[in-house]
Amino acid sequence: MSDQASFTLRGRNPDVLTCIANLSNDEVFTPPEFANRMLDTLAEAWAANHGGKNIWTDPTVTFLDPCTKSGVFLREITSRLNQGLEKAMPDRQKRVDHILTKQVFGIGITQITALLARRSVYCSKHATGQHSIAKSFANDDGNIWFKRLKHTWDGDKCKFCGAGKSVFDRAAGLETHAYAFIHTDNIKTRLAEIFGGNMQFDVIIGNPPYQLASDGGTRDVPIYQLFVDQAKKLEPRFLAMVIPSRWMASGLGLSEFRQTMLGDRKMRELVDYPAAADVFPGVEVKAGVCYFLRDASHNGDCKVTTIRGGEIVGPVQRNLGEYDVFVRDARGVAILHKVLGRGEASINTILARDKEFGWTSNFDGFHERERSGDVPLYYIRQPWAWLIVNGYKDIENRVWAAKLRGPVLIHAGLSKQDTTAEALAYIKRHYRLANLPDTFETGGIVGIAEISDCVEHHRSQWFQGPYGWTLANARRLPFKPVKGQLKFFTPKI
Repeated sequence: MSDQASFTLRGRNPDVLTCIANLSNDEVFTPPEFANRMLDTLAEAWAANHGGKNIWTDPTVTFLDPCTKSGVFLREITSRLNQGLEKAMPDRQKRVDHILTKQVFGIGITQITALLARRSVYCSKHATGQHSIAKSFANDDGNIWFKRLKHTWDGDKCKFCGAGKSVFDRAAGLETHAYAFIHTDNIKTRLAEIFGGNMQFDVIIGNPPYQLASDGGTRDVPIYQLFVDQAKKLEPRFLAMVIPSRWMASGLGLSEFRQTMLGDRKMRELVDYPAAADVFPGVEVKAGVCYFLRDASHNGDCKVTTIRGGEIVGPVQRNLGEYDVFVRDARGVAILHKVLGRGEASINTILARDKEFGWTSNFDGFHERERSGDVPLYYIRQPWAWLIVNGYKDIENRVWAAKLRGPVLIHAGLSKQDTTAEALAYIKRHYRLANLPDTFETGGIVGIAEISDCVEHHRSQWFQGPYGWTLANARRLPFKPVKGQLKFFTPKI
C-alpha cells in the first residue's frame, strides 16, 4: 500500500486508457489526449456559434459515439459536463445521473468494447452494478448499447458493408463485426429501437473502424466512410470523426465519398496528420489520419491544418472542392496554381500507372492523332488477359476512366507476378474457377474484346474499382508477338 501511495504522489499514476493495446490497425483506440484535442475544437466552434457560451454548461446538449471502443470520448465528455454543470446542479449524484441518462450515449462495436466503455464511463461494466456511479438506470447496458448482429448477405457480400461471407459468416459466440450503426436502411428507426423515443443528437463524435479484412484477397474493404455518411443522415449540429486520410486522393471504392466530402461546404475544420504515428503511436495507417468537424450551420471554406512530426502548417482557409482530389499541403496549392496557369498538357498524356505505387513511361512510339489503320491495343498481365479473352472476366479494373468504346486488342504482358502457383491457386479459389492453364502466352496479342462502358459500381464479382471497364464479345486470336506498352497504344504489326 505504501509503495502504491508513493507512486501516486509522484504524479505518475497513468490513465489506463493510454495503456491498453489496440484491437488492430483497423480498430484503433483513441488516446485521451487526442480525444480532448477534438473536444476542444468542438467547444471552440460551439462558442463561436452561440455567442461565446460554454457547451459544457448546457444540460440539454446530447452526445453520441456511434462506434465506441474504450469509451474515451464519452468519459471525457462526462468529465467536462460534470465540471461545467456544477453550479446549475450542485448535487453531484443528481448531476452525474442527469449527464449519464440524458446527455451521453454510445454504441459499442463489439461485446468486449461495450464492457470496456461502460467501465470507463460508469466505473462498472454494468450500469446497474454495485460500483457504478450511475444510480438511475434500469438495465445493465445503461446508455452504452451493444447487440451482436448478423450481416445481411447479398450473394457473397454483405449488402450494408461489403464484408465477405466466407470470412464473416461466423458461428454463434464469435464477433461478426456487423456494426449496428451502419447495418440498417433507416438509422433513425434503429436509434429509436436502441435508446427509445425520437432521438436527436446535437453532437456525434467518434473513431470508427477503418476497414474489414477481405475474403482472401489483398485489398481490404474500407468502411469508415459508411459511418460518416450514416451520421450525416441524423443531422447533428456537429459531427466530428477521426478517419484515415486516404480518401483525400485515392482509396478502394471511395470516389463518391471523396467528392461528397470535398464538396461539403458544412465542413468547418480539417486537421490532417500525414504520419499516423503522430496520433496513434505504434500504429501504421497508410497515408495518415485526419479528424474533421462538420458544422450544420456553416456554409463556406474549411479551416485546414496539417501536422507532421511537430511541424504545423496552418490553419489556412481552403475551398476543399477546388480540385477533384485534396492537395494536403497548403503550401503546394500556390505551386499548383502556377503550373495550371501555363495551360500545358497534363503529364497523364505521357505517363500511366502500371501498378498502384509505381510509374512507368509509355512514351515510346506515342502519337497524338489517330492514323489510318490504327487498332487500339491494351496491355494486361496474365492470367487476367487469358480470363478476358476466354469469356470469364467481364470487368477490367483501373484507376483511370476510359473514354474509348468499341473493340480493343488484348495484349498479354511479360510480367509473371500473378501466374505463380500460389497466385493461381488463390484466383481459382476466390473466383470459383474449375481450372486454369499451367502456362500462359506472354509478350503479344492473345485476343480481342469490346469496351462497352466505364463504371464506378458493378455487381460483377470481378469489379474492384475505382473504375471498371465493362467488356463484351471477347474472344481468342492466334498469338502474335508484339512489344507492349502501357495504356492504349497502336501495335507495330
